[in-house]
Amino acid sequence: MGSEILLNYNNKLSNKIEIILRYKIENKEISDDRDGFKVQFNRQKQNARADFKMSLNKRLKFRTRFEYTFIKYPSLENEESGFLTFQDVQYKPSNNLSIYTRVIFFQTDSYNSRIYEFENDLRGVMSNAPLFGKGMKWYLLIKYSLQNMFTLSIKYSELFKPLESFLGSGMTEINDSIDNRISFQLDLIF
Repeated sequence: MGSEILLNYNNKLSNKIEIILRYKIENKEISDDRDGFKVQFNRQKQNARADFKMSLNKRLKFRTRFEYTFIKYPSLENEESGFLTFQDVQYKPSNNLSIYTRVIFFQTDSYNSRIYEFENDLRGVMSNAPLFGKGMKWYLLIKYSLQNMFTLSIKYSELFKPLESFLGSGMTEINDSIDNRISFQLDLIF
């Protein structure tokens, strides 16, 4: 059982500036294994987000986000929190070339207070990464279309967690504090 309240406020201050405020509070019953026994306890989670969007012109857009999460486990007398902030820049120098970039800083007490971050990616790929611990992430995505025949997309991303000696687990474990990836995609248009 649980309950959830979501408040959302959008305001276009001008034709170039928009502000979006969001506040969410969620009460939920959680199950966990403790010493071989299944235990249930309540979790109260609050999340506040502020997005600021600015379009200088049709070719250059900026977006800034601040997000804070607070989690309380009343029966366990435990609290956690975390924050995330990012800056987006979208630049379209011509009709067939688009450049997206984002720089993210985050810090949370643990995976339980993680903050999800949806990012621009290659066509058909969805990136909605949970960010937790302390770190920084950035990416650069370039899309180029040629005569409505094909689109070439290239994305480079890098996650840096300075307090970690390895990232991931199992077959995807990286023995470093940096996870960098490069992706290419060629879409043919018929």
